Amino acid sequence: MKKYLLSTSVALTCLTVGSAAATDPVCRSLPDCAEYGFTMNASDCEGKPSLKCPFDYSKLFCVPDKTETPPEPEPEPTPEPVAVPCKIGSIVRSDGQCYDGDPDIAQVGIVFDPDRRKAIPIRKVLWGLVWSDPEINIPQLEHCPTNYKSCGADGEANTSKIVSTLRPNTDYAAGYCANAGYFLPSVEELQTIAEHIDEIKKSAFSFGSDMNFSLSYLYWSSTQYDNQYVVAVDLHDGLLDLFQKDYVSIYTMCAYIY
Repeated sequence: MKKYLLSTSVALTCLTVGSAAATDPVCRSLPDCAEYGFTMNASDCEGKPSLKCPFDYSKLFCVPDKTETPPEPEPEPTPEPVAVPCKIGSIVRSDGQCYDGDPDIAQVGIVFDPDRRKAIPIRKVLWGLVWSDPEINIPQLEHCPTNYKSCGADGEANTSKIVSTLRPNTDYAAGYCANAGYFLPSVEELQTIAEHIDEIKKSAFSFGSDMNFSLSYLYWSSTQYDNQYVVAVDLHDGLLDLFQKDYVSIYTMCAYIY
């Protein structure tokens, strides 16, 4: 018997002539359609352009559906700032509120006594103002040699009394504060600031050099010791000292009620 290998465009096969079996067959199995990319069937390619595998018409290749890129997720909206109770070191806005967030409202102060709604205005502290001319007594303002928690403890009331006696200008400490709508803090108020100085520093330094917040020096209080002396407070440790009213090497810090 003789075998003839026939080639067509569809397949490769063997044709046997005669009856004797071949002792050296040259027939080969058909190629695997998957090796040539024909991995789909009729249902996969329904309605799509396709090619049939020449070795097995049930295997097809067709263009798969385009996978659509999902749209980018919308960014989460920024939460609206919400007014919250003020605490020591909170930033007060021009509407008198403290916020969780950063509203488009001017920052005007740093809270040091939330219970009595007292704050330090965000402005430069001054160095070199006198308290008053020497040995000028403020008759409405009590003398406080001791007990600063109760004697002369209301800086706003003290400032009003000082300004009513002294000329209304800004070349002395209480006048400088009153002219801006603030008051000169009392010993008790300055000691409250000193007690919470770390929280206040954290907020104050966030304003950089514009704040010019010198927190390790003596500051004038509005508490009068006697006709000649006034009590000053070191904000670093809350310690007190006495200075003549015309002494100039002391800082002036104002406060206000928000």
